[in-house]
Amino acid sequence: MGDPKGRGFFTSVLPYGPTMTGEARVRALTLAAVFVALAACEDKSQSEAKPAASAKADGGAPRSSGIDKNIAQAVAEVAGGKGPGASGPPAAGVFAPGAADKEIRSGDPPMLALGGKGEGATVTFAGGPAKKKVDAKVMVSVQMGPRSAMPTVELSVTQEANAAGESADEKPAAPTEATLRVVGAKLSSEQPGELPAGLDKQIAKLKGSKYHFVLGANGAGRLAGIDIPKEADSGLATILETAGDTLSLAMLPYPTEPVGAGAFWMVTTRGTLFGLETVSYRMMKLQRVENDRATISMSTKHYVVSGRVGFQGLPPHKIGEFNQTGNGTIVVPVAQPSSVQGENTEALLANLVSDGQAGPQGIPPGQQLPIHFELRTKIAPGN
Repeated sequence: MGDPKGRGFFTSVLPYGPTMTGEARVRALTLAAVFVALAACEDKSQSEAKPAASAKADGGAPRSSGIDKNIAQAVAEVAGGKGPGASGPPAAGVFAPGAADKEIRSGDPPMLALGGKGEGATVTFAGGPAKKKVDAKVMVSVQMGPRSAMPTVELSVTQEANAAGESADEKPAAPTEATLRVVGAKLSSEQPGELPAGLDKQIAKLKGSKYHFVLGANGAGRLAGIDIPKEADSGLATILETAGDTLSLAMLPYPTEPVGAGAFWMVTTRGTLFGLETVSYRMMKLQRVENDRATISMSTKHYVVSGRVGFQGLPPHKIGEFNQTGNGTIVVPVAQPSSVQGENTEALLANLVSDGQAGPQGIPPGQQLPIHFELRTKIAPGN
């Protein structure tokens, strides 16, 4: 296998060996359990030598939120004390039981808190369900640890037609559902390394997957669930979930009053991510507006409410520390905010600890299992 230099985000080799059969290579590549095996081998000697200090020495789950603390504090004040930097989210990234409900309750639509209106010429973002006409392409890159990666995948997604009798231009009295269907799935032209024959057919089986969003009266939506075709490999769920988090950008709420360059706001969402129930904060700052297209910088921070990391092969565990942060830039047409395009990069670092269950597959008491994923996505309007 050649050195995948010049491949952009990926610098690691793929998780399979040159002596494996084609079928075995496909399975090894598509299952996230491969990463777990590699990580366990690489970290075992370190954890045995320094079971508690290893994660600390390597930084464990870093505390940095990736969010401008001054902006976060300003929005926290507007939001009545809610948001990173306020009293709610914990430093270790995991909420105490019931604490997340003080930030946002399960089932609530995304909340927006405006911190500043900016200055100069202003624009007003279109709102309401009529703006939710999603037709997008999403590219997903997932690197798992220092020496393994999943294939880079491009998904074409379109919004299904409303149910008979519904009009997208009518403001609903109650929350409605928007379904986004994957109408195409293929390997990207750029990959982290050599790919096994037949992988393109495995990726193509993601076609038909569905993303279910629940929309509020203002058009803001939260991802409520993902359907995966039965014939698709469940090991590819990580790719679908990463893409789903990016598709959420097409469902964000925007300020309802005129804003100018320098305006900033916080969007708080409660949902699920990689098997975890999470509270996510997105700090948005309007950089400029040109030809009715707003360029917005975005910083994201996710916190865990409950659950286990849903990657295949992980032993039973609790979340000791969790840190998933991201930064990106999006361009949003003010008349159709769902036609978003841009890039986002996130790093997921977590320390898993024993949940008390005995057995050879468990995490030994007093030790931690660190995991590290790097996620990069691009979203653009579809054809």
